[in-house]
Amino acid sequence: MTPAFTIIRKRSILGYQGQAWHGLRKPCLLFALNYWEQNLSAATIYLDESGDLGWELEKPYPNGGGSSRFFTIAAVICDSREIHLIKRLLKKFLVYLKSPHDRELKWVNLKFKNRIYFCHLAAELKGLYPNSVHYYSITVYKRQVPAHIRSDSDKLYNYMIGLSLLPKMCEYKTIDFIPDWRNLNVNSDNSLTDYLQIQLWFEKDVATIVHNHVRRNSISEKGLQFADLIAGAIQQYYEDNCSEYYQILKNCTEIKQLYFPNISDHPKPLELMMGSQNQHELLAFKAL
Repeated sequence: MTPAFTIIRKRSILGYQGQAWHGLRKPCLLFALNYWEQNLSAATIYLDESGDLGWELEKPYPNGGGSSRFFTIAAVICDSREIHLIKRLLKKFLVYLKSPHDRELKWVNLKFKNRIYFCHLAAELKGLYPNSVHYYSITVYKRQVPAHIRSDSDKLYNYMIGLSLLPKMCEYKTIDFIPDWRNLNVNSDNSLTDYLQIQLWFEKDVATIVHNHVRRNSISEKGLQFADLIAGAIQQYYEDNCSEYYQILKNCTEIKQLYFPNISDHPKPLELMMGSQNQHELLAFKAL
């Protein structure tokens, strides 16, 4: 009997397997396409951040009581049928670190070589599953944020997430939205979901449903740990003028900026300005 379909497997250096279906007879093909469409319509978004939304910008940072000059939010979006890919990658990373499988991974606790290794793992995962796994980040340059917006950081936070993620969210019928609740104010968790839902329904004119899961944290959610690592890598490019991680992730991450000076006409690379720790250095750069 001729098989309904043939499965061809492929393996990467990370050990991931992909498969393609060939020779499907019509009934099987219709079933497969229907199953595929249903699973593509659901996604999970893991959200974490790096830096802070404090406004003590004239004091030294990180030591000296000052606030970070930049603030980054990162998201990992994964099709619901592929959540296991994230867990598998982090499991492999923990084996590399020779750490317990239940260790919580945090960017700030990793050494340079381990951070580099993670960035390569993340880039390869995106290369293997470009339609199933997606990385997003948005970074605000806080010195440029107007005073009236600084008075309500929650609204800035919500706006940044919407600016970064709404175009992609429109592609799904349902979304499980999972931020790290430890980073949210008590009064902001529902307002964030409401903001996104209103934008999707009334501004984007799509029927996407956002399910709120704000009471989860990165200790139990591997996806939140993944988002933390992406956020840390991008934040260090801006805050610490460290481009090694950024260079690995930039081609597989949708990176946006908010309230950045317009230096597009200047030939100097962006990172020369990003290490500035005070307004005088920034003004000097803009005057060049």
